[in-house]
Amino acid sequence: MADIARYCRIFDQTPSDDLVTKRTQGIEALRKAWLKKTDVEGLVRLASGVADALQDPNALPASLATEAVTPLKKFSPALIYQGHELEIAVCSAVALLAWLESSSPSDDIPMSRTGCIASALWCALAVQTPSSNLKLEELRRQVLSQAQEWVLNCGILTRRRKTVPDFEMPLQEGEVPDAPKLLEKVEIAADATISALRENAIRDREELDLLWWALSDFSETLSRPLSALPPVLRAITGALELSKIMRRLPTESHKQLVIRQIEDTEAMSFEAILADLGKDRAKLAGIHSGSKIVSDLPRVFPLLSAIATNDRKVDSSINLPLSIWTKHVLLEACVATMVVQASPGI
Repeated sequence: MADIARYCRIFDQTPSDDLVTKRTQGIEALRKAWLKKTDVEGLVRLASGVADALQDPNALPASLATEAVTPLKKFSPALIYQGHELEIAVCSAVALLAWLESSSPSDDIPMSRTGCIASALWCALAVQTPSSNLKLEELRRQVLSQAQEWVLNCGILTRRRKTVPDFEMPLQEGEVPDAPKLLEKVEIAADATISALRENAIRDREELDLLWWALSDFSETLSRPLSALPPVLRAITGALELSKIMRRLPTESHKQLVIRQIEDTEAMSFEAILADLGKDRAKLAGIHSGSKIVSDLPRVFPLLSAIATNDRKVDSSINLPLSIWTKHVLLEACVATMVVQASPGI
């Protein structure tokens, strides 16, 4: 459970026991309220808004501020958003942190509601300029770390092969059911076996596709061998194309796969990356150009948005090695592909 007393000190240097108690109750109520969200785009917008607030408390969207204040006011009726922007931003972030800490990935669900929150937070926070408020920055980094851990665990769990149960008819000795009853028993007996085989087939198919992509050394988007492309173009193209054949959230192994032939240069800005894409940038932009969630939420998909448009969401002061930029592009592209396949009720 999140240490609420510690986080209260971000907006109040000497919080009283009463304040800590009320904020603990309010944050738990807020967590439960947000857990009821089932709209995938709404979940991603929630992560986007809280990520913005972790950089600048005044940037929390008005709609989310209202959502956050409502449960908090149940325990502190005098609380309002105006003048308490930092406090509301902290409570909102801690509510999402508590959500992630209280939830574990399921090996049955490639993209759950919690997965939407965790992956969107990672995307939004990964290339975000740190907060100038050191205590708030510590919270921002903790939220980022928890989101990363959740996503990576999900990527591993959802790729484990299922144990295929034996096909056994649940008949008692001497039982001779009529045809409809027999059919029902056959369906029940077959369901577990067939479901496990189907799930394993999905995992096998992804691995085969990844292997074929790695061995083929060919870009379908640019109709040229990947190895013949300049380093930056090869790296970004590989990340975008690999994401389209992945059926689960990425793990560290997938990131290593896409950067395996990259020779790191000095740290560079993403603006320099875009310049190196040259005339091929338009073709790469087309890979996710039809994704409404990418175009509507550039704060969650800053790199994909930057590739597709001239609307810069990445601070030009952020300089990273090409391998790190490539990993971030792979992450964003995988998340953009998978959030539209999420199971909103789970």
